[in-house]
Amino acid sequence: MKKIIITLAGCVGIVLIVAAAVSAIILYSRSKEETEGGNNIAETGSTATNTSQNTASTITTSASLDSLAEDAIRKFFSLINDDKPNEAVLMMTSGLVGTDPVQSNSKMQAYAVTFDEWDSVQVLSIEEYDKENWMMHSRTYKVTVSLEFKDTPEYNLNWDEGENTRWIRLLLVEDEWQIDDIATGP
Repeated sequence: MKKIIITLAGCVGIVLIVAAAVSAIILYSRSKEETEGGNNIAETGSTATNTSQNTASTITTSASLDSLAEDAIRKFFSLINDDKPNEAVLMMTSGLVGTDPVQSNSKMQAYAVTFDEWDSVQVLSIEEYDKENWMMHSRTYKVTVSLEFKDTPEYNLNWDEGENTRWIRLLLVEDEWQIDDIATGP
């Protein structure tokens, strides 16, 4: 009787491992299709279709995605201008601040301290950048802002008083645009 129970337990374990492997392969295939197989804005045009559920329902137009992405950039800098740097930092992805809790907390604090030293920041312009390589879930913009410091900053993460141009990459995470990268060049 013990041999039968052990044999059944072994079979159940193998079945679970195989099921997990198949699920992982399916999820990997779907994510690869979404990122490589036609979700590039230049390839698909102005609408996105939910292919993972084999439906023809339109998710949203790229124009509205673009508008929401630009709104996210404006909101990010508006939160900083309204003296809410901690809320602005929460708009950043784990790719920007890290996934390790200690590292993430440290980077988030560094950004919050930097943004807290700003007296004001105004978005002067937002321009689409490298649009032919945009994906449905990712956008890069060239953003020019004007900022003033409260005092001489102790820790400023490469920002200067006056006009600053940054390339900001956004990532669509759970239907919300988040700041995925802030760079001084493309």
